[in-house]
Amino acid sequence: MAAIDFRCHPEEMVMGNSLCRMARRLLAPFLPLLVIGGCATAPSPENSAPRASDDAESMQPVQPGRTFAFDCDGLAFTIRTGPGELALYLPDRYVVLSQVRAASGTKFQDHDIVFWNKGEDASLEVGARRYDGCKVDHARSVTEDARLRGARFRGVGNEPGWLLEIGARQWIRFTGDYGNTTVSAPLPVPAVEDGRTVYRTRTTAHVLEAIVEREVCFDTMSGAQFEATVTVRMDGREYRGCGRWFE
Repeated sequence: MAAIDFRCHPEEMVMGNSLCRMARRLLAPFLPLLVIGGCATAPSPENSAPRASDDAESMQPVQPGRTFAFDCDGLAFTIRTGPGELALYLPDRYVVLSQVRAASGTKFQDHDIVFWNKGEDASLEVGARRYDGCKVDHARSVTEDARLRGARFRGVGNEPGWLLEIGARQWIRFTGDYGNTTVSAPLPVPAVEDGRTVYRTRTTAHVLEAIVEREVCFDTMSGAQFEATVTVRMDGREYRGCGRWFE
């Protein structure tokens, strides 16, 4: 079975080329959604013939703690996997589905709500309504993962790709150089200077300063619009980019 694709498609790069590459590196351990032995490749003619076991229902193991945002025809939703279950975030509600047996792929159900993932495609049934051809929105998956992990602000920048996350549970995390550098620390008490919010902290190895200003900002590579400008200074280096607050 094919794994969920995570390539930096041009039309999806709302984060910019460099950050998309970094997001791919950061999410690589999370993919595929299905933990299937061996590499995901296109089936060869000799392997494509049905086998007796293909119709036998089973329960494929699923990696917990993975977040994916899907787009269907007229519906956008997010899932987050757990041990034997799946949290489904619909526009009007939140539901936990239990994994059930499936002839192929992975299937989760709670009464009249069914999510079924088969490789790169998924389907969702909500009551009498069925949504087919659901595709992963890679850029939104990264954002939703941050939000569900407790981030309330996220800043991004390019060349080299970096991101800054500020958590609702009082933490700040900077990931730079396409994911090669990560600094996490308790969130310091912010200082308000000339209309800007400034966070200054240090660890045993790094000194970090993050400046957030509510001013319209456009990503230098994708042109996407953000509500804030972000400047990060760490160990004598400066990174500039854009950011937004989560609800």
